[in-house]
Amino acid sequence: MEIDIPSTSVKTIDGKKKRVFTIKFTYRDWTNTVDKKLSNFIELNQVIKLIGRSINKPAPKFPKISRVKRLFRTLTESDYDNIRLNLLKYLKEVELSSLGKKAIFFQNFCGLPVVLRNDWSLGIFLTNPPKVLMPLFSNSNLVES
Repeated sequence: MEIDIPSTSVKTIDGKKKRVFTIKFTYRDWTNTVDKKLSNFIELNQVIKLIGRSINKPAPKFPKISRVKRLFRTLTESDYDNIRLNLLKYLKEVELSSLGKKAIFFQNFCGLPVVLRNDWSLGIFLTNPPKVLMPLFSNSNLVES
């Protein structure tokens, strides 16, 4: 799966202005673009950490974000750009980890269609599978399939 967070913006959600991160997910011929608030990423991280504890695997490290700046709403555009880059790194680490593959919550976060989830979680991503040498008959030479 390819993941990108090309931008952030301020949107009105439930009558309140919220900072959202626009995320683009691509897998095979499927593409989905979603807007997620920082609280959505924090919730994802909590779920990934719980799964990690249950199967004794370390969770990818969630980026540090100044609580003081968040509390007083003094984050600058530069701060948001750094957060965006760190969240992108985090999402890519989750996607590559076994924790991401096991977490239906992550698949829902991405909006990954149900028909693609099994292939993605098993790491099946090639549209043209590699050629495999296999015996044509039990005691014959190998042939390309």
